[in-house]
Amino acid sequence: CSNTDSHRQLRSHSMTAKTSVDIYKCIKILRGHLNSICSLSFSPDNVLLASSSVYDGRINIWSVETWKCVQRLESDDIHRSNYICFSPDGKYLVNQYSPAIIKVWLVSSWELIHTMGSSGGYISFSPNGKYLATSSSWHRVNYGNINITCTKTWKRLHAIRNVSDGPLTFSPDSKQLAYFHTNKENGKYEIRSIDLKNMNEFPSIKSGHLYKVYTLLYSPNGKYLVSGSCDKTIELFIMYKWSDRNNLHFSDK
Repeated sequence: CSNTDSHRQLRSHSMTAKTSVDIYKCIKILRGHLNSICSLSFSPDNVLLASSSVYDGRINIWSVETWKCVQRLESDDIHRSNYICFSPDGKYLVNQYSPAIIKVWLVSSWELIHTMGSSGGYISFSPNGKYLATSSSWHRVNYGNINITCTKTWKRLHAIRNVSDGPLTFSPDSKQLAYFHTNKENGKYEIRSIDLKNMNEFPSIKSGHLYKVYTLLYSPNGKYLVSGSCDKTIELFIMYKWSDRNNLHFSDK
C-alpha cells in the first residue's frame, strides 16, 4: 500500500487506541474539613474513605456508596492529625498526630482503643497486618526512633534508635522492614533493613543518592527495592542471597 494509506491506517489505529483507554472524570467534591487535607486512605473492602486534615484535627469517614460523611473523629487536644491508614484487614484505622502521638480506632464502633507515642509521621502496616511501623516524618531535623508494634496486643516489639528522618516499607511477605537512613559519621545515605522474625539488622545498602530519599518501595514479588530522591533519580536494588556482611552493595541504576 502507499505511504498515504499506511499513514491513514496508523492514524485510525491511534484514534481507536485512544478511545479505548480508561480515563477518570470528577464526579464529586467532598467538603467537610476546615483546613488542608494531608492524607487519604480507602478501606480494603472499598466501603469507606478516610480523610485527614492537618490543622483542624479532624478525620472524616466517607461512605463510598453515597459519598456522605458517616463519621467524624476529632482530636480532644491540640494535636494535629497527619498520616492515616487502614489495617490490611480493615479492622483498624490508625492515624498519627503531631507531635508524636499514634491513635488506633476500631472501625466497627469507631472507638479509640489505643494511644501510643511515636517519633514522627511515617506509618505503615505490614501486608499480613501483624506489625505497625512508625518513623520520623520528613520534616524532622533530629534523629528519632522506628517503633515496630504488634497489632494483636499493641505492644512495642522493637525500637530502632537514632534513625534519621525518612520513609519505611515492608516487604510483600512481611518478613523484612526497610528504611532510609543518613549515616551520622560520614553523612552518606543508606537503606537499611531488619529481619522481623528475630529483629536482627541486615547490612546497610550504600545509596548513591545525592540528596534525601522521600519514598521507598518493594516490588510486589519482593525482587526489587526502589528509592526516590530529591536529586531527581530513582535507584533500583535487586534482591539476592548474601553470606558476607561486608559485601552487600547497591546495583547499577
